[in-house]
Amino acid sequence: MFYGYKLFHVPNEHFVDSGPWELFLLICIFLPVIGIGFYPDLVLLLSVDRVQALLSNYYPK
Repeated sequence: MFYGYKLFHVPNEHFVDSGPWELFLLICIFLPVIGIGFYPDLVLLLSVDRVQALLSNYYPK
């Protein structure tokens, strides 16, 4: 966020960097996204049976 012009020589008491709680949440969200990106079969295997059931309605054997 931008709060306008930068004021020089003003104490930075009200603005703090990310603390441990924010970093923990970032890691909890970021790691599964990276994991699914490298190995999507972990998630796709959960829906294989349902997709096959749907496709069998349209393309019978």
